[in-house]
Amino acid sequence: MQAKARLPRGFRNRLELSRYATPRLLKRIPIHNWFIFPHSYSPQVVEAIFDHWGLDQQDRVYDPFAGAGTTLLTARERGIPSAGIDLSPLAVFVAKAKLTQYDLASLRRTSVRIRRRASELISRPEAASASHNDCPLLKRALDRLCLAQLWMLREVIIREAARSERRFFVLALLKLLPKYSRI
Repeated sequence: MQAKARLPRGFRNRLELSRYATPRLLKRIPIHNWFIFPHSYSPQVVEAIFDHWGLDQQDRVYDPFAGAGTTLLTARERGIPSAGIDLSPLAVFVAKAKLTQYDLASLRRTSVRIRRRASELISRPEAASASHNDCPLLKRALDRLCLAQLWMLREVIIREAARSERRFFVLALLKLLPKYSRI
């Protein structure tokens, strides 16, 4: 029988945090639930770490594997300055979208414009550009009509949304993909 591994001095098991080390709880938390990676963890883990180390607004947090931005967003919610990086362009995009401060009234106006323009074009998928045709993965994941409509909607977002709001609407579009994907 193998001997039980001993933790280094000053460390202790925190098994009660294990339920927070999954993305499950993120589905119910606003902004955190905008986009979730399978390997994401909940803000409760981050809060426990902040509490353990007594971090507050006088401290700084650096996340070298920022992913979907859970640590950065939790730090912002507590008023703790933070910065992060990630190798994945998708992760960087998602984190930036979640961390951007949006004007709700402006988002609503933009949403109305996007819906109006999309309604005009949705019955004409040929109105969307064919630039998505170069991606074999997209062709396998989505049927032709759905792909054309999603691509058209992306183009409407780019045309109608202010630069500061584009990430928000494109992230919303990305969140729709699993619902329509065959993969």
